[in-house]
Amino acid sequence: MPRRRELKSIASGIASFCVSRNNDILGYWGVGMICRHALTQGIEAVSIDLGSTQDDGPELAAFRTGFLERFHSARHGLSSFVRGLAVEFRFEPYSWSEVRGQCSRVTCCVHIIDDLGKRRSASAETFCYPHDPRFESKSNRAIKSWVATGDNVPC
Repeated sequence: MPRRRELKSIASGIASFCVSRNNDILGYWGVGMICRHALTQGIEAVSIDLGSTQDDGPELAAFRTGFLERFHSARHGLSSFVRGLAVEFRFEPYSWSEVRGQCSRVTCCVHIIDDLGKRRSASAETFCYPHDPRFESKSNRAIKSWVATGDNVPC
């Protein structure tokens, strides 16, 4: 069974996964989808409270659903002392491309709050363009997708 002191390492692993190319939302790279959502809304940061059920758009709802399915299948006893879990994506303009548009520096921060009220946080960074289906191919790995459907199971 994991201990509370391992939560910082777990937060670091989650942050690294969130910015990785394995993080799919609806078959596309998750960071690009969230970046497009932020640009559409005119905001520089997107916070996702994973304990919330608020309706904040299809991209964030898909991220939340897929994340919780993976977390619950892999938690190995974490639920006994995890009381809060949130992911925040911050986007800073980085460069401009005539073809793709604005490139952003992305910082993903993961915050885990335990049953004693202590917050453990970790972050990871990457660069991305907002999602554009003209430049991205949809993932064909449905079973390993970030969002599980009724006929497949999360890995």
